[in-house]
Amino acid sequence: MDLKEKAGSLGPSFSETIVAFRGERLIPKKEDQFSKIENGIDDLDSFIEVHPTPFEREVIVNFETMETQSQRIGLKPFAIGKYPITKGQFFRFVRETQYEPKDTNDYSHRIFLHHWTFNAPPGHKWFHPATFVSYDDALAYGAHMKGRLPTYQEWLYAAFGNTKNEYPWGNRFSPDRCNVRETKEMDTTKVGLYSPTGDSPIGCCDIVGNVWEWTSTPSSDAEEVFVAMGTGWDHYSFQTEILLDRSYRNRSVGFRVVRDLKQNTI
Repeated sequence: MDLKEKAGSLGPSFSETIVAFRGERLIPKKEDQFSKIENGIDDLDSFIEVHPTPFEREVIVNFETMETQSQRIGLKPFAIGKYPITKGQFFRFVRETQYEPKDTNDYSHRIFLHHWTFNAPPGHKWFHPATFVSYDDALAYGAHMKGRLPTYQEWLYAAFGNTKNEYPWGNRFSPDRCNVRETKEMDTTKVGLYSPTGDSPIGCCDIVGNVWEWTSTPSSDAEEVFVAMGTGWDHYSFQTEILLDRSYRNRSVGFRVVRDLKQNTI
């Protein structure tokens, strides 16, 4: 079955429990198993306005050697998604755009949305982060939502604000604040599950843990390898950045979207 068919219908197994997007939220049409996926999230598409003050932080200045240096960083105002993009949101995108990947990496192409079953994300994972998406898949979603991927430095500010903390909440790791290998969830979890105790200073949920998040920052001028941040559920908490080929798709790699602020509004 090609992707257009995949996105176009939910399949016979979902005929009695079909879920549809209405406005900005995913709402079950009737009382069924999908009503149980509601987890208190008011708006999956919500953005947080960020008006950064200059901040100083140890940052990577050479991604090929991983050389770090303390820098004072100034950023323009931006708005960032409160949550990583979920499987349900990515389903909506594919259905609206008939999106198909254009990369030529045969293996990676075959595992695009590898986790989908019955032509849609598994019912219990609609509010889990989208995974098995490449850099270009994430880029296409961002463009459709009139946004883009965050830069490495924007991601740092979204995660830590103007602090020098090791984690969004402080300098001590706590397994009840994020979904990483030490937490032993052994899979993605619903976005917002660790909120508010795991939130960043500006209010981002799941900014560390659950999935690695693509950034728009390449490791070199070739722009074939990009920086991902935040740590996936299957990695340890001290691993905060990773370099990935732009065609890479994996069970613990996702993304969130950024928008430029023009007049102090999203």
